[in-house]
Amino acid sequence: MNKRLIPTLCLSVNTFSRSLALIAVAVVVTGCSLVSPQENTAGTLESIDDVRIRLQPDEPLKTDHQQVLEKYQAYLDVAGDAEMRVRVAHRMANLKLQSEELALDNGAVLVADGSEAAGTTAEQRVAMASIRDYEALLKAHPDRDDNDAMLYQLAKAYSIAGKPYLAIATLEQLTEEYPRSEYYLESEFRLGQMLYAAGDYEAAEEAYQRLIDFGADGNSYYVSARYLQGWSIFKQDRLQDSLLAFTALLDEEYPDADSLQQASGGSLNMLNDVVRIMAIMFDELGDWQQIAAFYDEHGQRHYEYLLYDRLASYYYEKNYYKIKNNFGEDIVVVQIAGLVARRIVTESSEGEKLEQGSRIGMIRFGSRAELYFENYKPLVKVDQKTIAGETLIAKR
Repeated sequence: MNKRLIPTLCLSVNTFSRSLALIAVAVVVTGCSLVSPQENTAGTLESIDDVRIRLQPDEPLKTDHQQVLEKYQAYLDVAGDAEMRVRVAHRMANLKLQSEELALDNGAVLVADGSEAAGTTAEQRVAMASIRDYEALLKAHPDRDDNDAMLYQLAKAYSIAGKPYLAIATLEQLTEEYPRSEYYLESEFRLGQMLYAAGDYEAAEEAYQRLIDFGADGNSYYVSARYLQGWSIFKQDRLQDSLLAFTALLDEEYPDADSLQQASGGSLNMLNDVVRIMAIMFDELGDWQQIAAFYDEHGQRHYEYLLYDRLASYYYEKNYYKIKNNFGEDIVVVQIAGLVARRIVTESSEGEKLEQGSRIGMIRFGSRAELYFENYKPLVKVDQKTIAGETLIAKR
């Protein structure tokens, strides 16, 4: 038996963990250095002395992003290969960004305008450091084929650092210059989301349209793009166009009665939400007859009954009151009559000045009243009985 095989045999019974397996490989490669036999000249099995194998503890190596960054920096200080220097610099920027993401996952918060929330000074510095690295790399190497990856990471860094408009500009550059990038679909979708959040609904609609034009094959964002495009159009008050967008979504995702019945989970939630917003739009356009008029023009659909049902629960009979307080803020009151009574009495008129406790109307055999307001603290609790003209609902 060759002495150099002994470490391999001893270790093969305990290679279940990753770290020990790595040690086994190291032992095979440097077997002689781990074996400490005494000199043997007899050349027989009986003359082989005991050997002692030195094993490292089966524990994970303790390291962090900063230590790895320091190692990379040490390499950059001496490296001469230009390509490797770029790759290492790119990797360092990625590590800085990852450390920032981990910090946010652990509870750090950056507010939307990019200013620092309490306790985030260190995280903000890390985010800005990764941004500077990406910007420097893109400036120094503007024609590299892998700049799409750097733009993708830079946009993410801007977003984490609370700089949404810079993130939007970067995503726009990525999607325009690299339409075949592996990051294209996700970047287009994130671009649509960020534009929507920024209130640029027209640009968001266009971003989602590009995803729709890409097609459903290999596009995991296709359905979400159709759904969010409908909302983007709705936000522009183009109700007819929004109804058409949502109709196209329902046609594709729920092509028959069976698909409606089988909808569950996220698909069912989307179906209910689309039907809800479409019912609201038909209500805005007039009344329930708008459903029939719309589908007389665009073709009958098997899911029309869902729209009627949702509108019936939403719209029996109702009155809206928009009241402006002394601070210039709107308070909206909605009176909704029940299916049987359908009788609302209005006791106020447009332009009338109201005092606290003023009577604005009533619902005979009423159903409910809804109040919508901001910057007020509610004074009532769920299921509390309220009395008109007496119960205080909220205060500033």
